[in-house]
Amino acid sequence: MAVPNIFANVTTSIPLSQLDTNFATAITLGNTAVYLGNTTTTIGNLTLTNVTLSSGTNNIGSTSISNGTSNVSIASSGGNVTMAANGTERMRITTAGATQIKSSAGATPTYSYTNDGECLEFRYNDDAGVRAADIVAIGNTPAGAAMNMRFFTNFTGTDAAAERMRINSVGNLLLGTTTNVALLTEIQTTTEGNSMHYVSGAGAGDYSLNAMNSGGQNNAAAGIKMGKNSSTSRSINAGGTINASGADYAEYMVKAGSFTVAKGDVVGINIQGKLTNVFADAIAFVVKSTDPSYVGGDVWGSEQALGLTYPKYLADDATDAEKSKYASDKSAFETALEVARQTVDRIAFSGQVPVNVTGATAGQYIIPINDNGAIKGEAISNPTFEQYQIAVGKVIAIQSDGRAKIIVKVA
Repeated sequence: MAVPNIFANVTTSIPLSQLDTNFATAITLGNTAVYLGNTTTTIGNLTLTNVTLSSGTNNIGSTSISNGTSNVSIASSGGNVTMAANGTERMRITTAGATQIKSSAGATPTYSYTNDGECLEFRYNDDAGVRAADIVAIGNTPAGAAMNMRFFTNFTGTDAAAERMRINSVGNLLLGTTTNVALLTEIQTTTEGNSMHYVSGAGAGDYSLNAMNSGGQNNAAAGIKMGKNSSTSRSINAGGTINASGADYAEYMVKAGSFTVAKGDVVGINIQGKLTNVFADAIAFVVKSTDPSYVGGDVWGSEQALGLTYPKYLADDATDAEKSKYASDKSAFETALEVARQTVDRIAFSGQVPVNVTGATAGQYIIPINDNGAIKGEAISNPTFEQYQIAVGKVIAIQSDGRAKIIVKVA
């Protein structure tokens, strides 16, 4: 008995005896050998149109498509390219170019990513469309343009309203803002006192950085600049000690004129409470700090003292005019800051300080003397009561450079 095989307009027959029970016998189409059954089907350079490849009842069993080391192309001329498993669609490439991977939860929740020409977006959406979305947009660099990597939550259709974090084009991490301030920038609108950063170990509340509404800190260069709580004026609460490497406590004092004071110099205080280098104008004497651990009176460089506002940082998309104004305002502020710095000096009020006096021995006192109208220090062993009253400290050691090291005494 012959089994008819019809291909295009050609009808042929093949004896049933020539087919094995698993239909593994080759059928030749032109120069192509086709094997049916549970055997790999090899179809040379063949284009399949409107063909569904699936694994299930009444379909081609376990199906694979390969082309050796060459590329395999699956194309759609007008519709989506879809892939299903167990009769349910699990993945598709849409006509808009989005690749969607569907999960098994809910009706048709979809995770997708789309390259829209500016960024690669990963989204979650359901039957109602993109809502309550978690989106990650990864920027590329089309035509050499600088792009960002942006992260969104609760997407509502407007990227700017939902952006929570970004890594900008220069590699800085921005949280709650699109304005580049530093390597790590976080700007959150929250009530004063609310925790901005909270880190807890085995105990409770190991570290908390809270929102503050008041400033007043000096704008001079520093490792950390911190504002204060507007109600308590507190910047730091510490449950343990605060350790510093310095050896004295100092305070900034304003100078009564333009003169230079070296570390360890003895200077005077006039009747206006300002520093003086004129012996006759002094009513008390002090020594300049060398290595302070804490410094008080540090208000000379604040915005209030300078009467200027430190310029706000630039946004990533700032115009040339905005950049120019920012540079000009920053230069003006820094110039005013340096002018103010020249009017003050740090004076030791307690602790250990090297003083610019040589030839002393431990146990002596350093007293100020008139040096042709200027002020300098001198070591004596048995000061009078009047000399003791104006002494700046008692020698406790001699430095390796020969200078006396004193414990500061302030009247």
